Amino acid sequence: MPALEDFFSGNETDWIDALPNYQRKTINALLEQGKSSEEVAVAWLSANGPTNTFPYGAQKSSGSIFFEKLVEEVEGFICSEDRYIEDRKKLLTGAEATKTYFISTISLAIAPVLHTSAALIAPAVALVLLTISKIGRNAWCAMRYEKKQNANSSISDASKADTPE
Repeated sequence: MPALEDFFSGNETDWIDALPNYQRKTINALLEQGKSSEEVAVAWLSANGPTNTFPYGAQKSSGSIFFEKLVEEVEGFICSEDRYIEDRKKLLTGAEATKTYFISTISLAIAPVLHTSAALIAPAVALVLLTISKIGRNAWCAMRYEKKQNANSSISDASKADTPE
């Protein structure tokens, strides 16, 4: 049975190559323009789709907020010991432990939490996984933990400043 870390070795671009052709072309075109993985993911999640239809995904003004929520759920899947236990177990014991299977499993697991479709978020999930591959799972999880600690500290400091003495 592979370990979670095993998925983050190899070529980083394998995550994008695992996407369907129509998604891969769009993502690669945006990356070739010099955009970061995060910028591309936000752009993907903010897309309006075809004209004269109701927009799908996150609205332009909230694309980065939606992306942050998506990253929080990927973090829960990748870093947490007590979230997505069954989904992670299914992933690690799956016969088809490919990057495509990995992206699909995470997308299917977190989509209901985000109230969206797995197909919509799969490219953004792949881009997050690409980022994790660049710095390593443990480093990425530690960075996310530190980011939360700093945010909580800032909130605590702000509330102390607002409290009259």
